[in-house]
Amino acid sequence: MHNAIFISDLHLCPSRPSITNTFLTFLNQCARNTQSLYILGDFFEQWPGDDCSDSMSITVIEALKTFTQTSKIPTFFIHGNRDFLISKTFCQQTGVTLLPDPSVITIGEQRILLSHGDYLCIDDKPYQRLRKITSNRLAKKIFMLLPQRSRKKIWQKSRNKSKRIKASDAAYLGDINIPFTINECQRHHCNALIHGHTHRPTKDTLDSDNRLQRITLPCWDDNAGYATVNLDGIQLHYFNTSTNHKPAGHTE
Repeated sequence: MHNAIFISDLHLCPSRPSITNTFLTFLNQCARNTQSLYILGDFFEQWPGDDCSDSMSITVIEALKTFTQTSKIPTFFIHGNRDFLISKTFCQQTGVTLLPDPSVITIGEQRILLSHGDYLCIDDKPYQRLRKITSNRLAKKIFMLLPQRSRKKIWQKSRNKSKRIKASDAAYLGDINIPFTINECQRHHCNALIHGHTHRPTKDTLDSDNRLQRITLPCWDDNAGYATVNLDGIQLHYFNTSTNHKPAGHTE
């Protein structure tokens, strides 16, 4: 039994049903072997609002509801840049609890800073300007006043633009800024960091003394996996999605 399990960057969407199936299997297997579950953002590829649902999202919502109700495992959610409009309706439907970004948890002697990770990528100036808008409560309220059809069109246009930028030579896949991140961990008195967003899974240390441990969670588009935290440390695990969605036994 793990003290906690962490996932992020699943990018669930109707066009990638295999990832949804992997997540459903994960809920019924690995996720039941923990005392708490944390979803650190970009759970969905896009989320124009809690009132904009499709068959895939309804399936996921029902699966989360069944998981939280039957397992009684506390399940927490931190917004990502693709699902920052998830709000109280989604939480009521699924039984998950929203946490601010960043949040701090303590497991044994490990004081861990949790984040989706995008706020740590301060070198990506254009994105940080956009993030100020998307994280603004008033901006969210104004956007949600638009009709569903308008919100979906705006969201899809934004996603298409993002894909074009990433496909071009001008694409900038920013990583976290190390000095800024170290300062953030020190400010919150943390000796570990778990985040997603960058799609660069790793288990390493950020400081020269090797005292500040960092886990970057994998993107499920590339190599589905999760992190576990126990009293004896943090581990990164991967799935073998080609074998009935079962864990491959690959641990870092």
